[in-house]
Amino acid sequence: MPIGLVFRNLPLKGRIFFFFRLPGTFLRTFSMYSSYFGRVRRHVRNWPDVFLVTRGIKSHALLEFSDGVKFDMTKKTHLNVASYCEFLDMPEKAKKALKVEKSGDKIKMKYGNTSLISKTEFATPLIMEFYGNSHGLIDVKDRVVVDIGAYVGDTAVYYLLSGKAKKIYGLEIDPRIYREAETLVRENKLDGKIVMLCTGIAEKGNLDSMKLSEARLRDIGSKSEGKLKTISLDALADALNIKDGALKIDVEGMEYGVFDGASSKTLRRFKTMHIEYHYGYLQLVKRLNAEGFKVTCTNPYFKFNLLSGAGITCQGDIVAVRK
Repeated sequence: MPIGLVFRNLPLKGRIFFFFRLPGTFLRTFSMYSSYFGRVRRHVRNWPDVFLVTRGIKSHALLEFSDGVKFDMTKKTHLNVASYCEFLDMPEKAKKALKVEKSGDKIKMKYGNTSLISKTEFATPLIMEFYGNSHGLIDVKDRVVVDIGAYVGDTAVYYLLSGKAKKIYGLEIDPRIYREAETLVRENKLDGKIVMLCTGIAEKGNLDSMKLSEARLRDIGSKSEGKLKTISLDALADALNIKDGALKIDVEGMEYGVFDGASSKTLRRFKTMHIEYHYGYLQLVKRLNAEGFKVTCTNPYFKFNLLSGAGITCQGDIVAVRK
């Protein structure tokens, strides 16, 4: 854990609470992982393989779930296991609200008059976007949304159908996850409104020196093997010609570098932002205030990340609206 970054990004009261909350953080973490492993034991018939793969003793394992679903697990896909176990444990009221049905290796659901389909192992984030409304913090109606850290495209679909966004550009740096997002968008015939790009965001990107456009970025995404592609927020906003757009960032602690590399001109091209912070908020709030945004943020919660290796994070949400 970058303890210095956390302390710089918390007020004095937050720093004091950090130490007082440490015992509780470890207890909550133990409880959370006990719950996770309990789900695995309930729903995965060959559950010991999950632990062997997670610890690197086995490179992969073909898991068989209690409902007969099978998929190959690697250390990189352990979150898929957690996600599907969550789906199997999901409250019936959530499934009923969205008319969730299982069909082979797919999950079908309905939002309003729109039917959606997803792979079983990626269904939970999509269902919970609509049922939990966790990304309904900003107004995206009729705006172009830049969704950085788009994962499997669940937030992009939510912004389009629930938020009534004009268009969404979803950035996902992991080629495997990007392909899953592409599949979700294509199978639901949303590719006219949602554009997935296989690139990450960085203070200085390795694509910045290129002459970029939406078409060029899409072409780069289609050739997503090899070295990971990154782009600065400045270069991205220029390439996509963003004006009064909406920005969502969830990049697991890399958000500070994103803003360090962004110019005032670029930040003011966005009318509203939702940023998930991972190591405190003061640095980001100070920058956004200086650029003329009205900023609100949630109190941080502390999390000890055993499986990801991220250590203790100090997380929460920032919502910013340009005055």
